[in-house]
Amino acid sequence: MNKHVNDDILTKYLVGEASEEEKALVEAWIAASEENQKQYRDFKLLWATSEKLALTSKIDENLAWNRFQQRLADEKPSAETKKSSWSWLKVAAGIILVSLGAWGAFYAYNQSSLNQLIVETGNYSKIDTLSDGSVITLNRHSKVQYPTHFANKHRTVKLIEGEAFFDVAPDANKPFHVIINDIDVKVVGTSFNIKINEETTELIVETGVVEVRKEHVVVRLKRDETVEIDRDSHDLKKGSVQDQLYKYYRNNKLIADGTPLYRVVDVLNDAYDVHIVIEGVELENLELNTTLTYNNSIRSNLDLICETFGIKMKKRGEQIVLYK
Repeated sequence: MNKHVNDDILTKYLVGEASEEEKALVEAWIAASEENQKQYRDFKLLWATSEKLALTSKIDENLAWNRFQQRLADEKPSAETKKSSWSWLKVAAGIILVSLGAWGAFYAYNQSSLNQLIVETGNYSKIDTLSDGSVITLNRHSKVQYPTHFANKHRTVKLIEGEAFFDVAPDANKPFHVIINDIDVKVVGTSFNIKINEETTELIVETGVVEVRKEHVVVRLKRDETVEIDRDSHDLKKGSVQDQLYKYYRNNKLIADGTPLYRVVDVLNDAYDVHIVIEGVELENLELNTTLTYNNSIRSNLDLICETFGIKMKKRGEQIVLYK
């Protein structure tokens, strides 16, 4: 490339911003030799490629180019080398930087979207181990989403629906987050149960400390504490765990220890997808002290309850009625 046609003039020529004099200069230079024609074709190809890559890149090309210039300046090339190759080095460096930017954007997208797994359950619970060693136990009819590998500074899992127990592997440098709609549950190494209901989300802590955030409201929970979060408001009702019935899908037991019958019935309805009702207010607060087996049929467990309290059971349409 002769001293009158540099990369700036060629760039202006390619984007249609060259003056008439510059256009004539470039066209004369191209026609002067086959070598010039080849250099022009190469320059045009590099420019077109860089434009396409730049569309997907977020890299600051100017800042990157300035840094690249400084590195080349430290090498102190000869005057002849500067004239013959400096502009081509600049273009090549620009292509490399933009290409890396585009690859980085693709890699970030790949990590955030393409490598996400969705695990869901039907009529049976499921245990799943994450890449960091954390273990998720999903109840029936539940769905969770997480990456194949946690690649950034946070370990983020999304509970989409249903119920899950999280036993989180400790890592102080990489907090573990569970996202449920607009709720963020943050832990380091702990275990807790989350259940999404129609109107609320309930969280129970078994070990460690959990931070629950809904927009600007934050609640910290420790062992045997629970919080109920209203879906439509900012209400976070903190309390203490009253029973161990919620563990049934993990330990196959419904442990009632002075537990009111209405509470046992609520859990049985959820566990077996049935509709049990208690007929008579006096029965609702009867305290049950026994352990039911989740693998047993609902009829078998209800027979045990009826025998314990001396009450009866009948079918009424889709309902199972407990009565005196």
